[in-house]
Amino acid sequence: MTLKYTRPLVAASLALAAGLANAQLNLVSDLPPGQLPGTSVTWSVENAPANATYRLAVTRIGGQQQVIYDYTSINGLRWTPLEVGRYAVTMTVRDGVNLETLRAGFLIRPTPGVSVRETRHPLVAIYGAPACPAGLRMAVTFSPEGGTQLPVSTDAKACDGNTAMNFYLGGMLPETNYAVRHVLLSPNGTEVVQGPLRQFTTGAIPEGLDDIPEVTVDSPATADVSTEERFVVFGPTAGLGGRPIATDLDGNLVWYYNPPDADESGVTLTRMSSGGRIMLIGAATSNDRFRVREIDLVGNTLRETNARRLSEQFAANGGTVPLTTIHHEARELPNGQWIVLAHSEARIDGAQGEEGPVDILSDIILGLDRNMQVIWQWDAFEHVDLEKVAILGELCTYNPETGATQGGCPILFLSQDDYGPEGPGSEPDGVLEANDWLHSNALGYRESDGTIVMSIRHLDWMMGIDYADGQGTGAVKWNLGKDGDFTLTDGVDPDLWQSHQHDNNFIGDNQMLVYDNGNALTACAADPINGCGSRAQLYSFDENTMEATLEHSLATREYSFALGSAQLLENGNIYANSGIIGFSYALGDELTPSGEVALSLRVSVPVYRQFRVKDLYTRND
Repeated sequence: MTLKYTRPLVAASLALAAGLANAQLNLVSDLPPGQLPGTSVTWSVENAPANATYRLAVTRIGGQQQVIYDYTSINGLRWTPLEVGRYAVTMTVRDGVNLETLRAGFLIRPTPGVSVRETRHPLVAIYGAPACPAGLRMAVTFSPEGGTQLPVSTDAKACDGNTAMNFYLGGMLPETNYAVRHVLLSPNGTEVVQGPLRQFTTGAIPEGLDDIPEVTVDSPATADVSTEERFVVFGPTAGLGGRPIATDLDGNLVWYYNPPDADESGVTLTRMSSGGRIMLIGAATSNDRFRVREIDLVGNTLRETNARRLSEQFAANGGTVPLTTIHHEARELPNGQWIVLAHSEARIDGAQGEEGPVDILSDIILGLDRNMQVIWQWDAFEHVDLEKVAILGELCTYNPETGATQGGCPILFLSQDDYGPEGPGSEPDGVLEANDWLHSNALGYRESDGTIVMSIRHLDWMMGIDYADGQGTGAVKWNLGKDGDFTLTDGVDPDLWQSHQHDNNFIGDNQMLVYDNGNALTACAADPINGCGSRAQLYSFDENTMEATLEHSLATREYSFALGSAQLLENGNIYANSGIIGFSYALGDELTPSGEVALSLRVSVPVYRQFRVKDLYTRND
């Protein structure tokens, strides 16, 4: 078989007519030094060539350099520091031949005393306090007056005795007065000091935000509901309507994504990290194509890279197929690395039982360091049997004239219009087509040994991969699923295994929780209209005996043919997101181990993932 590709289609040349060599570049900011924490400062380069790319990095004096934006085509990069101190700001400009590095200093000064200030987000405040004694930690608690909500606490930050402290306060109801104060904690978590009480009133939701999903209670909470996770974060799918939001269990809005740019295209929320940081992926309006972004609760960008930049690194590290888009998954690991899913595409002669060149979509996994540089890469073309075909024969289509793609598919770069919808011999219709071979949609992670488990939807497998935090070989360790490497102790019924699943996650070292969409189960294949159902499933497995046991298989209230997530709650219940029902809405079902519904929420738009959380500061893996 021969892989054929044309790299310039997905990694555009950076060569410029007028390079950096003759340019007099100047690094400028839109605000002078001496700003307060939480102020956005935009950095631009004057006299830069038209097609230059830019990397913005900052170093807080005494700390490590942090890349904020890796090479992007956007000139005018917004940086929003929360921490007080002096910073060295570095902008690197390149044109494919030359590099030039520009530097500037910048001061972020503390607010006087103890204060609570508004931000550009009406539901998020910024709290400032003087330095606290080294060895202690500071957190901020806030609760609405009138007892409408229990107190919420931020994450705790270490005191150093010299640096003023700042926190974003998120998870508050609109137009509500809150009592706010900080507390100092001993190393064992005991409260030793309370700060002075302050008040803050949240703002109203701006008029015209018609893309905030509506959340309603579809089945009221019973006595079995988990009270620990009292908020829900919803991540609608980009392109299907709605922005990311959070509500309480009654459906009351307490947060929404407030993008830094008003004209930004849609994003998909993938994971919650610690400290009020959130991972997003989405299409870029610039030449960067697709981006992966980490934001704070205000919606400010903390770190961002893009498909064009990752494609360059993938190729430089020996990648032999084009990396085209970022999709479905980006998550921060406990060690600070990121793992990201990307698409690749190749035309392969005589593959998958077809004659001639076949256009095939595949998947790439990237491991990134804290500065978003590729430290590890994995190409499914090199590790998965190419003769295994999508179980339901799924295809991706793309119309270059209209930009329309089949749901869940990217644009195609290499496909050719070989024939029309009636198959070989029919008249070409202008629509490009590719085999949607894997359609991977999630990356689970086991911290004890760094194993990644990739959810391969179209093969009905959850594939264990040797990542070892960037040191692994990439070898496939096992496949969990029908016709995989494990024997089910529950019996040989193939419908006990998951089918076209989403969101696999480790529970401990030897259990896997997954949302089972159920597309290829026997009853669904026989009657796609009335025979389909979805489940939240929990498997335990033994890698020595290669046996697996289905601990739970809990039916959700409705069939979700795509999207979905599942989460084990503190009380042992499972929260299942049935992400797309009838192409119009989603459900969040809290299910007891016996399958009873303890709570169900209805969302007015399709939702990729839902997360039940106790606050917006605790990471959710």
